[in-house]
Amino acid sequence: MSRAARFLLAATLVALTGTAAAAEAPPLLTLVYTANSFGVFRACPVCGSQALGGLGRRATVFRELREEFGDSALFLAGPYEFAPVVVRRPESPELARALARAYGLLGYDLGVVAPAEEGWLAASGAAPPPRWRVLGDRPQTVTLARAGVRVAVVLFPAADPAREPARTRELLDSVRTEALVSRAGADLVLGAGPWGEEGERMLLEAAPGVFDLILGAGRGHGQGVRPMAQGRTLWLRPPFDGRGLVVCQVRALPQGPDRAWRSGIEYEAGVRMLEQGIPEAEAVTQVFNRL
Repeated sequence: MSRAARFLLAATLVALTGTAAAAEAPPLLTLVYTANSFGVFRACPVCGSQALGGLGRRATVFRELREEFGDSALFLAGPYEFAPVVVRRPESPELARALARAYGLLGYDLGVVAPAEEGWLAASGAAPPPRWRVLGDRPQTVTLARAGVRVAVVLFPAADPAREPARTRELLDSVRTEALVSRAGADLVLGAGPWGEEGERMLLEAAPGVFDLILGAGRGHGQGVRPMAQGRTLWLRPPFDGRGLVVCQVRALPQGPDRAWRSGIEYEAGVRMLEQGIPEAEAVTQVFNRL
């Protein structure tokens, strides 16, 4: 079925039978997003009543999502998967090399690396896996396609709004312009970068509705999924330390000048915590056996 026909089918289901029927139709696109893992590869042993997280469990969930959604699944990673936001004394080179290998096994379609992370990996004799991009001084756009849906991901320049508020404000115009240019060749425009909750709020206020989704990372809270700008933008921020991931099913593309997202109609989204009952993928856990 062509992309246009699939879009028409989703819209028709919503019009004829409402939210329930739309939820029964397969999603046009399923976005799986992680960030802010800070190099944590083992399950957190003190996260409430059970150990949460771990790259081994993440690999298992990724496999299950690929089996469920097939070629409509798109796996994205934001900054600070390899290292903390605040750079401490570098960990061992062995850890850097193991993380690079493990993230390569996870098979992301696009990953984002902050310059400080890339520097630590390089100093350890490692490099980001294929399809991972290091942030630069200017915005850059990566275009992906899944099941006929064109997705433009605008990567924000490296900046620290907490320490560089003036420079961040200067970058807002360039990011907004990049998003508007990317819109012409995409069905969805996403933004991703290391600005943290403060910088992402600045962007939402300066460019409301310019992005369909903002993939948050950096300082702030891991609040899950929040509609912003009168519902025109979905703001995703996953849990810290790799304890969970965000899954966002796009069921229909927002239409009209407002392009508002409505839960149960255009999208279904939530956080999937990596709970203790999820088995760990041996191929990933073996990478860290000697650490």
